[in-house]
Amino acid sequence: MVLTVIQKKKVRFLDTTLRDGLQSPSVHFNDKAKIEIACALDRAGIDVIEAGFPSASKKQFDVIDAICGEVKGSVAVMGRMNEKDISICAQSLRKSASGCIHVSVPASKYLRESKTGLDTASTTKLALQSLSLIKSSGFIAEIGIEDAGRTEYSYVEELCRVLSENGADIINIADTSGFMQTDEFGHLIKKLHSSVLRFETGETVLSVHCHNDFGLAAANTLAGIYNGASQVETTIGGVGERSGNAQFEAVLAALEERPDYYNAETNIEKKSVASLCELVRKHSCLIEPDSIPLSGRNSFLHSSGIHQKALIKSKNSYSIINPEVYGFDKDRFDITVFSGSGAFVFYVKELCGLEIEEETASVYLSELKNEYHSNGVISATDILSFIYNKGLFAGEIWFLSSIKSYEENAPGEVLLEVELNSINNSILKCAASGSDFADVSAKIINDLFNQEIEIIQTQTYSSGSAGSISYRCDFKASFSGKIYYSSNVAERISESVFNAFLDIHNQIGGCNA
Repeated sequence: MVLTVIQKKKVRFLDTTLRDGLQSPSVHFNDKAKIEIACALDRAGIDVIEAGFPSASKKQFDVIDAICGEVKGSVAVMGRMNEKDISICAQSLRKSASGCIHVSVPASKYLRESKTGLDTASTTKLALQSLSLIKSSGFIAEIGIEDAGRTEYSYVEELCRVLSENGADIINIADTSGFMQTDEFGHLIKKLHSSVLRFETGETVLSVHCHNDFGLAAANTLAGIYNGASQVETTIGGVGERSGNAQFEAVLAALEERPDYYNAETNIEKKSVASLCELVRKHSCLIEPDSIPLSGRNSFLHSSGIHQKALIKSKNSYSIINPEVYGFDKDRFDITVFSGSGAFVFYVKELCGLEIEEETASVYLSELKNEYHSNGVISATDILSFIYNKGLFAGEIWFLSSIKSYEENAPGEVLLEVELNSINNSILKCAASGSDFADVSAKIINDLFNQEIEIIQTQTYSSGSAGSISYRCDFKASFSGKIYYSSNVAERISESVFNAFLDIHNQIGGCNA
């Protein structure tokens, strides 16, 4: 009996965070951050790093030159279809181990009319001239078919055929306006893959680049892979022009978690995904939606009581991805007004080691929900205080009774003065200064309780309008090898940050009680 082994399809990732991602008005990186991000992408196994548009300015040229000198993998740059741009692109790639010049052909009638004024024949001629210039420079040639989704199929196929026959190494089918629906895009890629010989033989790489105007960028990208594309162009967190690009994390996770469907493999170091997302978020000061796949705050955070109870018994019940594989924290849950008694029993045992019968827990949770129904999440401090008042917990619990914040004389320095009350009516006062509210909160807790809590991640958000703004702080911290989480909402950012930090101190006290 002969077994047939179906070879896995290799999928390359071109990351365009440093080019298309920066076309978002909400995203900006300084030059040092660009180099740091490029090096992180390289270490993560990204196949091609699209580093920018070198003809835009000398500063852009210089940072691309620096990136080429730092990374080991392939670097791509983008230019327009003219000799000057392509020459500058080639100069910027001199230090690259494997350089790629990417030019884009305005293919649809909308772009030809608004950008070049050329007909299809003249556009094809210009594209071929540009391809010849790139090939003569000795670099990899990638030609993008811009706005392919709104271009007549016959012209897209003609461009792909003539460009591939004249030596294009990569042809990129770009749904530039985010116009195409998923079955349409999949059908387009399938048809091109079977109609253009060099796509089918693999001599020319078929790449896809999708935008998110209808929220379909990741889905369309995956449809492209399923139907023949072997390179995808994505950004970390999906940042990019207008509604953004295909989100790298979501595309990668689908390929990894559904090998039965895609039968694909990549060069990506999966454990690096979380750190990549955090690096881009840190340098861009970008606030991602809580529910964005993988990297969103809520991706592995569960609230519903039915879900929580099932997850305690089996991770596979409601969680199809193991977040730790991608470097994220394991699945966890908060106690909310939607939690059930089973989750409450589990949470309290984890929080302070207390065993509560589920019947009793049901009564307690009902009382807590009535008290905190408008808060959503019930904090660890609230739960500890509640079970203290029930006579089930004897540890110390601290509350913020007053806080004052000041700008220090030194630039970037802040001063906090706080007063704390304990559940046993003790009072503590302390003041400290530092670079930000999280730094100062850590100093105060260490001064008062001799606890060196390590801050891993802090995120602050504001909501509301003038006169009624509220601030939320999400904390992730480490103490004695254990990870703690906390969130707090308050009318002042200093109060929100300190209360979140104090809640972590109370959690540590609960664990050690």
